Parts: sequence; structure tokens; C-alpha cells
Amino acid sequence: MENIGQHITQYIKGKVPKQLFEEFSENYIPYLSPDYLRGKAKPEFWTPPNGKTVFVEEGEVIVLWDGSNAGEVFVSKRGILSSTMVKLEFNDTLIDRKYYLYSFQFLEYILKAKTAGSGIPHVDKGIIKNLNFFKPPKHEQSAIASLIYKVDEAILAAGNSIKAAEKLKKALMQNLLTGKLKPDGTWRKEDEFKAIEKYGAVPLHWKFGKLGDIAEIIAGQSPTGDTYNEEGKGMPMLNGPTEFTDYYPTPIQYTTKPTKICKVGDILFTVRGSSTGRMNFADQEYCIGRGIAAIRANEDSDIDFLYYTLIRIAHIILAEAKGSGSTFPNVNRGELMKKKIIYPILKNEQAEIGKRIRSIENNIRSKQFKIHSLQRLKKSLMQNLLTGKVRLSGELINQLQENS
Repeated sequence: MENIGQHITQYIKGKVPKQLFEEFSENYIPYLSPDYLRGKAKPEFWTPPNGKTVFVEEGEVIVLWDGSNAGEVFVSKRGILSSTMVKLEFNDTLIDRKYYLYSFQFLEYILKAKTAGSGIPHVDKGIIKNLNFFKPPKHEQSAIASLIYKVDEAILAAGNSIKAAEKLKKALMQNLLTGKLKPDGTWRKEDEFKAIEKYGAVPLHWKFGKLGDIAEIIAGQSPTGDTYNEEGKGMPMLNGPTEFTDYYPTPIQYTTKPTKICKVGDILFTVRGSSTGRMNFADQEYCIGRGIAAIRANEDSDIDFLYYTLIRIAHIILAEAKGSGSTFPNVNRGELMKKKIIYPILKNEQAEIGKRIRSIENNIRSKQFKIHSLQRLKKSLMQNLLTGKVRLSGELINQLQENS
């Protein structure tokens, strides 16, 4: 084990450019922000490079030096270094660049835990000087880095695939749920629409009506008896989005005297608080409290079509709830029942639309699961290879070097 800081030759702190622009222009490059480096956002600002700013190339080691997430380690993208970041220069004759980066990322939790400052947290060079890392021969470093990098590439590819699928899902929802696109993938012609006052063009054989036309809505009610935090003490109970996972809810309370009960397959719709509009499906019977409404498809309507229609109009529901003047948004059963929607009269057409969108959503979930699996693999590789607990064989090192 060696001190990771002894290999740093220079700490270069970023500077704020004199001019920052919100729009891209020729010869402008991104002003690097944490969210942009995390891959969660596009560049917020652009700036022309000059000698008074700090330019970084792609693949350099960047540390967030100041702020609430001080100590976070990034792989740089090409751009101008933010004033809250530091670029680490090091001697790469003894250390593989990618291996050094992964070693810093592996030690990031220590770096973040020890950020100093009574006001705004910041990284202290002394902390870095006390961090130790495993330094095998350089050819083994390169092989380890190559192996972890292949996992990173797979994570990135899956992430890009998810973005493309989400874009497709959004387009499908917009066009299928308005009837512009038929479930078979063909576009409706102008003569296949009718004009509806106060709405616009609606496909023939579709109806302009209310949510209550195709759904039953059950408003939640607090149980009449005591609630318990121990599983098995009565019926599981739901009262808000804090108990929701990505798809199904997770109960944290139970009651022996349930009032309103949802059925398996009902849409659980949050009707109170800052998360109004958030939805889950009921995977079993629950007692639903005042923060939840159970929305159930009628016999002549399809539950998936109903679910995606609710997603499409959720922003309207939330906007009207916020407009009530209440501190916390609150949607009652009557308001939900009256929400205007359009829908196919035939249930099988609703079902085909729901099935088409659901298939894209399932594909997205599958790729998200793949990313979680790859992230676990990366964590395992880093814990074992970057500490020397597991060493690569000479044969594997040669194979990785040949394929890199």
C-alpha cells in the first residue's frame, strides 16, 4: 500500500470565466458542472476558452473541492473547470491514468466523510495525503483498469439505450393516447377525426368524456382502530408516496380495523401533499388512508390505458390542486371523477394502446435492472482488485492488454 497523494504533482483549482453564456456558439465549450459530469444534465453554461481559465481534456481526474458534495471524484469531460473543482496532475510514468482514477473513486467515501470547514464543506490536501491505495506493477494496473472500464462502458451503453427508449415511450404516449397513431403503428388520416368543441380533433369511435366514465375511484380513509408497525398485525396499510417503490408499494403500517380497501391491480394515486399525482399498482389488498385514492378500471375499460392516461393528465391534476390556495395540494374524489379525457370506445383498442406502451416500459425496466447488476459488479471488482484481495493472473492480464 502506498499514499495516493504522494503521486500528485499539482492541484489546479478552477476559475470562474468572465463571461458565461446559456446558449452554445461556435468555439464555445462547456463550463463543467457536477450534474453535467454525473451525466444527469446538459451543459448549463458555455464559454470561450482563454488563458485565464482552466481547460481540461476528457478523462482527467477531477475532485469537487467545495460544497455539500465536496470530495466527489469525477472523470472529466472536455471543458472549462468550475471554480468549485480541482484537477489533479500526477506522475503517470508509474501509475496508469484510469487505475489512478478508479482508486480515487474507490476512496471517495473516505474523502467525502472527512471534508472540513465550519461553513461550506471543502476538501483538505492533508486528507488526501493520508489516503493509501494498492499499487501493483503498472501492467497489472492497466489490466485492472481495463476490466473495470469495460463494465463502465456497458453501464453507459445501457444508460444511452434507456434514454432512447424513454424518448420513444414519450412519443408513443403523446401520439397513441391522443389517437394520432393507431396501435398498429399507422397514422390516422384527417378524415378519421371529428372536431370536439373545447378540445379539438378526436378520432372517430373515440369519446370525449370524464375520467369517471371509465374508472371507479375509491377515496382513502384513515382506519378506525390502532395502527401497528409490526408485520402480521392486521391488513397492510398505505397512506402516502413514502411507502411507494418504483412499481409496487411497500407498507410500513398495519391495522386490524381497515376502512377503505383497494383490490389487486388498482392504481394507487397520491392525492395529498407535495407528491400529489405519484402512482403505483396494488399488488395485494391494502387499507388505504386519506393520502391515497384507488382508481379501478370499469369492465369496459383497460387498466393500462387508464394508467397511462392518468400519467398524461397528472400535470393538469397537480396544477389545479396547487391552484386551490391550500398549503399542500389536495385532490378530492369528485375532482378526479370530472377530469376531461378522450378514449377509444372499444376496450380492445384501449388494451392494444396500453400493451404497446407497457412493452416499452418493461424494456426500460429490464435495462435499469441490467444497470443495477453492472453497478454491483463494478463495486465488487473495485473492492477486490483495487485492494489486492484478488490478483489477476498473468494470462488474463495479457488478454486484457491485447484487447484494450
